[in-house]
Amino acid sequence: MHTHSRHPKLRRLAVVLIAMIMVASACSSDGEGAAATETTASVTTETTASDTTETTASDTTETTASDTTETTASDTTETTASDLVLRIAIGQEPVNIHPPKLRLSQDRVAASLVYSGLVRFNMPTTEIIPDLAESWFISDDGLTYNFKLRQGIQFHGGYGELTSADVKFTIDYLRDPENGASIGPLYGIVDEVTTSGDYEVSIILSEPSNSFLTIIAWHNGFIMSESAFADRGDELALSPIGTGPFEFVERVPGQSLTFARFDEYFGGPADIAGITLSVISSEFTQILAMENGEIDASLITTVAGLETAEALGNVNPKFNDSSTWVNWAHPNCRAGHLTSNKLFRQALMHSIDRQSISEASRGFHAVQENFLNPRVPEYTEDIATYEYDPVQAAALLDEAGYAGEPLSIMYTDSYGFEDLAQVMKRGFEEAGITVTFEKVEAAVTVQRGVAGDFDIWVSAGARNTADEYLSPYFSVGGPRDYGNCATPSLTEDIASAKSIVGEAAVSQAYGDIQREIMDEVYILPLSNQGSGWALGNRVNAENFNFDGFSPVWSPGGVTMNE
Repeated sequence: MHTHSRHPKLRRLAVVLIAMIMVASACSSDGEGAAATETTASVTTETTASDTTETTASDTTETTASDTTETTASDTTETTASDLVLRIAIGQEPVNIHPPKLRLSQDRVAASLVYSGLVRFNMPTTEIIPDLAESWFISDDGLTYNFKLRQGIQFHGGYGELTSADVKFTIDYLRDPENGASIGPLYGIVDEVTTSGDYEVSIILSEPSNSFLTIIAWHNGFIMSESAFADRGDELALSPIGTGPFEFVERVPGQSLTFARFDEYFGGPADIAGITLSVISSEFTQILAMENGEIDASLITTVAGLETAEALGNVNPKFNDSSTWVNWAHPNCRAGHLTSNKLFRQALMHSIDRQSISEASRGFHAVQENFLNPRVPEYTEDIATYEYDPVQAAALLDEAGYAGEPLSIMYTDSYGFEDLAQVMKRGFEEAGITVTFEKVEAAVTVQRGVAGDFDIWVSAGARNTADEYLSPYFSVGGPRDYGNCATPSLTEDIASAKSIVGEAAVSQAYGDIQREIMDEVYILPLSNQGSGWALGNRVNAENFNFDGFSPVWSPGGVTMNE
């Protein structure tokens, strides 16, 4: 029997490890949008001599000491750091904050403010620690995961205490294919969920899993309120109810989402009054908004953004040179597409100058040959690699029978995707490929991706285990098998690998899968992307806790300066 029990004293939650906020569509900046009331000289009413009414002795009423009202320091309204709202710029507006429907990075960022899971990562590490569950044990056969819940955890909006019934409802809902949850396949291994009283829940798997805890420690494991779901249904998409450190307050379409500190949060109330996510599509505009005091933090994903932040004296750039974030391009393997031909896909790989991407980025992009990020335990470098070689690419194109048909690259104006698309275009054209661009909004790229309406789609992902990449992206019927490249045999290998035990056997199984995917070029890795933050003067930069684009808001994150 494997047991785990910890009772961490969470520092008062502020913020953050923000995540994958990498930026796209629409549109304007928002003001502070919150809470603190600051008393300034501009509200003082001054009485001048011209306003004075002369009072004669006969009109005078004597005032004694007992009638005097004295204003003391205790009556003064004073703004402290805990009264302040952290204003963060995001480049894309969240479109669905409901756990079953989380697809876009900005959706997961917003959801991570509101929801909690049974366990979580001790960011920035991959150590798994208690969250809603105070302890758990795993049966010797690896099939039963028993969780003991903390008592007294409250849902937002007056929906009462979290119980084992809410956990059972959430997991049963996510694993039911009829509900169409985007993360449903990750729960396909769950055979049954049982409860024992209000504070104990058991998740029974159909076969052992070497990654189940890691899967539920991510945004895949957010727990919903059964009663809130029954009351509000689809309204939860943009008006979420969870148990997290901040509760949803207001959405101004196209402008902002506002969250207030949840004082009943089981980890202790945050050190700030709330968070406003302001939608500003341009990274440059975000940094200027910070210079003007309109926002407090902006994710930097480009060299131009970093240089702009460095040039401003009251903006503090903070940089991290690696993350879990991997940029890649999806080829469309469906019949009728140029990229359905393996030789053509291999030619594309030889046409991408990954080294130039890294050298031009001042460290934002590291050369990436694999589609898994290097932090994933199952990651291997023992795969087919494709050196930049336009001559070899041209030879492969001839062998594939390429006759000059146009190849469309679809991307969105966020995450630095346009820069990556430009590098791809130059390399493809040097090899002799006719290239067109399709620049579309982020939500539209997902819609077209699901529909298979693309040739090459520049995208990205951040995961912590191999299976979080493999099951959704490379299994037949997986919700992110956008290119329809998955095969039945690969799907079977991925399913089998989940239950393998023993470090050497796990490494071999997942290594074989990675080698097959890269041999066949079912995805085109581009770079491992670091990140930076531009921070305003109100943010205490010394304890701004971040780790690339992680979508988890970490306890002990950020505090504000008064």
